[in-house]
Amino acid sequence: MSAGVMLGSAAFNVGIVLCGVFWTLAYVLIIRRARADGIYGMPVVALCANLSWEAISSFIEPPPGFLRPIPFAWLVLDLVIAWQALRYGPGQFPRISAKVFYGLFGLTLLAALAMTFQLNQVFIAYYHDHWGLYGGFAAALMMAGLFLFMWYERASTAGQSVPIAVCMLLGNFCAGAAWLAYPPPGIVASTFQESLVAVTLALNALYVTVLWQHGRSDGHTRTATSEPEMSHTNDEL
Repeated sequence: MSAGVMLGSAAFNVGIVLCGVFWTLAYVLIIRRARADGIYGMPVVALCANLSWEAISSFIEPPPGFLRPIPFAWLVLDLVIAWQALRYGPGQFPRISAKVFYGLFGLTLLAALAMTFQLNQVFIAYYHDHWGLYGGFAAALMMAGLFLFMWYERASTAGQSVPIAVCMLLGNFCAGAAWLAYPPPGIVASTFQESLVAVTLALNALYVTVLWQHGRSDGHTRTATSEPEMSHTNDEL
């Protein structure tokens, strides 16, 4: 953290704290759902990007003041999610061995660490971003797209849920609104900033919608299949 970097306004700080609350809840729900379904709950590439950003924001470029514990708390939770990915992941990729999966996971994580660090340096130099906002939203944008892709590939909500998706949306909304309306001192605003926030929130909202509609479809299917059984039972009576 460069000398002289200060906390943002009270409104900005509140937005970031609310983001921390919603994303912490999302991670806890991901862990619970993954354990219940026996499948990892976060796309592997997104997980590696998350771990990289959180590690850098915890130990190399931490946010100022009382915001500092937020990325570290996320890092701890993401390590649990990473353990679940290593435990359940090989079963999701039957074409490769467990050793190959672990190797690819390690290589992806190393690449994500190197790329995230370099991107953060670019954002610091060009946008004076010592809060990790540009890098954090870049990771959030990638995650939003990859969660949609995971849902499509699985063709189910295994390891996923509407509450998780809503917490992700609300967390990104709080951070994005705080960043756009009450930017911290010194950071350079840009069209890129606005695009990161807008596209991330649009994909988050789409993810909430498809999960909700999928849940409704499952409910209608269960009702339709149970009705003939009820009718058959009444005939026998």
